Amino acid sequence: MKKSLKILTQLVFEKPAGKSRSARFTRLLFLIFLVALGTVIAGAKSDVKIFVNQVGYFPDFEKIAVVVGDADSFKVVTANNEEVKFKGALSPSRYWALSGEYVKIADFTGFTQIGEFKILAGRGKSLPFRISDTVYSNVAKAAAKAFYFQRASIALRPKCAGKWAREFGLPDTAVIVHSSAATVERPAGTEISAPGGWFDAGDYNKYVVNAAVSSYELILLYDLFPDYFSRISLNIPESNNGIPDLLDEILWNVRWMLKMQDPSDGGVYHKLTCKKFQPYVMPAEVKAKRFVVGKSTVAALNFSAVLSHLSVVLKKYDYELESLADSCLTSAKKAWRWAVENPNVHFHNPKDISTGEYSDKTLKDNFFWAGIELYFATKDSSYLRYLDKLDKMVVDSLYWAHVANFGILTALTGSVKEKEFLLKRSNIEKVFKKTVETLVNQNSNSPYKISLSVFKWGSNANLLNQTVLLLSAYKIYNDVKYLKAAVTNADYVLGRNPLNICFVTGFGEHSPRNIHHRISIADGVKDPVPGFVVGGANPYYLVDIGAKNYPSLLPAKCYADVVESYSTNEVAINWNAPLAFVLFGINYFSSNYFNKSKIRYSNGTY
Repeated sequence: MKKSLKILTQLVFEKPAGKSRSARFTRLLFLIFLVALGTVIAGAKSDVKIFVNQVGYFPDFEKIAVVVGDADSFKVVTANNEEVKFKGALSPSRYWALSGEYVKIADFTGFTQIGEFKILAGRGKSLPFRISDTVYSNVAKAAAKAFYFQRASIALRPKCAGKWAREFGLPDTAVIVHSSAATVERPAGTEISAPGGWFDAGDYNKYVVNAAVSSYELILLYDLFPDYFSRISLNIPESNNGIPDLLDEILWNVRWMLKMQDPSDGGVYHKLTCKKFQPYVMPAEVKAKRFVVGKSTVAALNFSAVLSHLSVVLKKYDYELESLADSCLTSAKKAWRWAVENPNVHFHNPKDISTGEYSDKTLKDNFFWAGIELYFATKDSSYLRYLDKLDKMVVDSLYWAHVANFGILTALTGSVKEKEFLLKRSNIEKVFKKTVETLVNQNSNSPYKISLSVFKWGSNANLLNQTVLLLSAYKIYNDVKYLKAAVTNADYVLGRNPLNICFVTGFGEHSPRNIHHRISIADGVKDPVPGFVVGGANPYYLVDIGAKNYPSLLPAKCYADVVESYSTNEVAINWNAPLAFVLFGINYFSSNYFNKSKIRYSNGTY
């Protein structure tokens, strides 16, 4: 550019021999055109965007970046002095309608050096990232520790909570039985004690349906890798008590769930809540009355499923936990009996309650899940009578309103040798195999290399829950294609996405700052509580801040890092559970369960 300007100056102020002023002027216009064109071209070439996993990559796992813009090749360079360490060709360009982009893949799986690097392509440069065997260790612990920060009825001390310490609040020791939940034994207005549990999301209410599915994913995570979690410290108050920290955190929630069962009939209260969502204040400042509201079949079944599974896991700790396993199973059976006797009690908010509903009108999948869990806990085949038409219950993810896959995961990862179940297991496995094969194909065919094809409420969690299925498939079948798809799915949530955001608070170069989370809003701490995954892009609900306030309405880009955008920037326990599962699962496989020769390959050169 400087050279071009010098030439223009000479043309204007120095008359070349044999050239008229008009000829000079014509030549000047032509050169101005060339310089302008060059500027446009240079600008286009410099407008190359490169998206990477901002947390980082494992040396011997899949490693890809996404490149948008004018480039044909890429380089991996050191982060400090940009020394070239690896070169490769970009994949052919493919259009992704969900982000409105033509994208190319930079595959540097063959580059295994430990360190901090960047990707260069065209005139674009990525954010820095690490390659390390321990790259997920801190973020995985933070994802699990987020549940500690969601605890109700406890003060969080600096020793465990750091700068996010907070005062005691919401004791829930004098909770009122709402008229919708009243019985002869517990009439409306009765006060009961139900402390503990986790706040559900950005609000201060506690819902059995969602608490159950969140607990299940963490229980399954522990159940699949028990020895691994005996070595993981989360720095919570119960650390070093002889029980793995992940189990201790689960028990904080489950002990609350046990208090949500009506001892007179075995039914389960649907939720514990204020009458309306509270303002942006800390738990200690909430003065509104608290109620247990309604009973529902879905709450009873989810309660039964989780406590049944946990009863098996806790047998190992009968002494330390004073036979809590037996108490869990007894309560699970009571809840099951209530659900069988009341199969269609669907929850809807009473007129004076306006908090979350978690209403579910289709309960065949809930009966299937609870039945599977009770069978595994008791070996009583009478619980298997809800296994018919399984294929019509299954979706391609895990979700509080579609729980059949929870039962499938238990059926395929649990240890049962009885012939009566093995015959049924074969059909269950066919359904599961079809689901995970579809996810692998969707991942392979996606320009962004993810299995998600629809962006809606909690899109990040939907992708993570698909990844839970893929990691479970890898654990079951030891087929590396499931692990490959899982790793690239995780990349997307951690920064390799068209928004260039690591969706987990406190990690990556760019992460959410203004999450819809009352504690993070009201605590006076500049940084949000770390380890939470936000809901992510969601073009189907635009009324929270209005469509004009979203930077883009394209499905994969419809996101705003503002407090009021609860449709895209809220946090929730049922979103963090798959985050913890995925990060710990991949971390485990990286160090304990991985045959490097199966996956390592290179499409570039050192």
